[in-house]
Amino acid sequence: MGRISERRAESGEPIAKTAASASSSSLSAIRFLLSARNVHRLLGSADALTHILKGVNLSIDRGEYVSIIGASGSGKSTLLYLLGGLDRPSVNDADGKPFSPASQVLIDGEVTADLSDQELALVRNEKIGFVFQFHYLLKEFTAQENVCLPMFKL
Repeated sequence: MGRISERRAESGEPIAKTAASASSSSLSAIRFLLSARNVHRLLGSADALTHILKGVNLSIDRGEYVSIIGASGSGKSTLLYLLGGLDRPSVNDADGKPFSPASQVLIDGEVTADLSDQELALVRNEKIGFVFQFHYLLKEFTAQENVCLPMFKL
C-alpha cells in the first residue's frame, strides 16, 4: 500500500505532496535523488529585488512521486527550474552576505552550483526529465514520441 504525505513550508503553506510505494525504502540509497537545502532565489536588482524563495528544504527519494502545489506567484516554477538544474539558487542575500547554511540544490548527491554549465547540462540530460506547461509538441510525432524525444541522443 502506498503512502501520501504533505510537506509544508515554515509558514504552514503546503509546498509538496508525495506518494510512494511501501517498498520505496528498499529503493533508497544513502543520498536522496533530489535535495533542496535552504534554497533561496532572489530576482531583479537594487530596489526592484524580490526574494522569491526563502529557505526551502525538500528531499525526494527514489520511488517517490511529488506534486508541487501553491497559489499563483508562490514560486513553484522557480523552484522547479532550480530543482531541474535549469537555474541555480542565489548564494547571497539582498545585502550581499552568503546564506548560512549555503543555499544548495543536489541532484543525485551533486551540488549543482559546483558544476560547470556543461557538466550541469550532462546531469540534466542523464538524470532529469521535463514536461513543460507550454510544451510546443512537434506535430510530426505522436504524443508518446514527443514525450520520449528528450531520451534520444541525437
